[in-house]
Amino acid sequence: MAKMRESPRQKLINMMYLVLIATLALNVSQDVLDAFVMVDEGLNTTTGNFASKNSIIYEQMARQASANPVKAGPWNEKALQVRSQADALVAYVQELKRLIVRTADGEDAEALTDPYIIDVAQIKAKDNTSIPAEIMIFKKNGRELRTRIESFRETLVSMAGKESGTAASIARSLNTSDRKRKIDESRFTWESYYFENLPLMAVLTNMSKIQTDIRNAEAEIIRHLMEQIDVGDFKFNKLEAVVTSNTGYVLQGGSYQAQVMLAVYDSTRNPTFLVGPYRSRKLPDGTLDYEMTGRFDSLKVVNGKGLYQANGQPAGNYTLSGLIQVRNPDGSFTRRPFSSTYQVGTPSAVISPTKMNVLYLNVDNPVSISVSGVPAESIRATVDNGELIRKDQGYIARPKDASRNAIITVTAPVDGKVREMGKMLFRVRTVPDPVAKVAGRKGGVIDKSTLSAQVAVQAELENFEFEMKFTVTEFKVSAIQGTFLREYTSRSARFTPEQKQLINSLGKNTKVYIEEIKASGTDGTTRDLAPVVFRIN
Repeated sequence: MAKMRESPRQKLINMMYLVLIATLALNVSQDVLDAFVMVDEGLNTTTGNFASKNSIIYEQMARQASANPVKAGPWNEKALQVRSQADALVAYVQELKRLIVRTADGEDAEALTDPYIIDVAQIKAKDNTSIPAEIMIFKKNGRELRTRIESFRETLVSMAGKESGTAASIARSLNTSDRKRKIDESRFTWESYYFENLPLMAVLTNMSKIQTDIRNAEAEIIRHLMEQIDVGDFKFNKLEAVVTSNTGYVLQGGSYQAQVMLAVYDSTRNPTFLVGPYRSRKLPDGTLDYEMTGRFDSLKVVNGKGLYQANGQPAGNYTLSGLIQVRNPDGSFTRRPFSSTYQVGTPSAVISPTKMNVLYLNVDNPVSISVSGVPAESIRATVDNGELIRKDQGYIARPKDASRNAIITVTAPVDGKVREMGKMLFRVRTVPDPVAKVAGRKGGVIDKSTLSAQVAVQAELENFEFEMKFTVTEFKVSAIQGTFLREYTSRSARFTPEQKQLINSLGKNTKVYIEEIKASGTDGTTRDLAPVVFRIN
């Protein structure tokens, strides 16, 4: 069907209708302008909250970079770049807002008495529609702002990886594409949509929203950068003290030297232990790899550890060497050589902590002590910090002072005389902080139904083998609902009805913060735990 041609009269009527609509749009009531004031204040509060939470992450990354510059330093450098650009962009938007208010209300505008904050309630020209358009459209400040946002967005997307979920989220937050009005399908540039033919108060509110979006995108990327510090690392679930020395036999009058270290391993994934001759070879990228040569044996592996056993060996010196082969997270293999010497000879003391290389306050620390060739009932062991109690087949160490180390000394009768058979230094520490968990998780993406079904927040000691329990005594649940931050506090481990109601009211992709968590331990201490952050799926 051919399109009907409009008569001159119909065209005139349509034009008058558009003029009427535009006139009505300019006649904004005071109630509407006051509503924009409330929304703007809420957005500024949200922006400040984002900035505060981002500062916490920046501090954590700085500490990691200081402790491990090689591993965390490059990611911290990127985070500092993000911080600089985000601060500059937020400041640029703020200056544009002040310029609009100063142009509308004059140099002595009451809303600008504070050098940093705009008191929007004091703006007199809230309904002015010409000045925002003059500054943002005709003077092209809107186009400049759009260009800066796009540059910032591309920087963040590049850091996150263009195919990642973080990049997609940032692209949505900082979208500057053309807009289409749903009423009449008209298309507008981004700057026209946000700054043209709108009351001054509405434009300021739009610009406050842009500042919130910038801080939100900043939060997304720095969390991503912090996660990258540990990407590719091997994951371990066990800690064990290891004592190594160049020999297990010392002649009387000689000195014994040992290295005491903390070994970590994964008891759920078994590496391969190859015993025999090996050689090194240089790879094309200049790094060293290793390979076995000649005949070799494989060790039996139990809970991630290779077990070596040699029986009936005559007195003399022996070497245990070979390669440990472990699969990397990316599927490739890493091979590392090991070598140790030992000597078969006369009796010597063996001291090994059962669980850790430290002794913890207010905990029964099992310690195994033995002297080859001496009955267990004849061995005497003492500690210079606390007490050492014989129990069952071993000992229980109970240190008293965490400010100094503890030395366990072993004596035994040899040839009718009591002789010192060895001693071992242990560090004394307090029990580490537990980790807060909800639904057995420390954060991440979660279904709202799963989160709302939870009864309480738990405090769990991870990778800690001793009997010690912590109970959560207080926590706060907060989330952005609409444009406002909602916060509710529980004075126990259980979620309150208000907290549950807040969780049930949240939409998809909303962040839920469980923070200011306090936990009380059976050792009599109260700990402040790290927050748990979920994103509603």
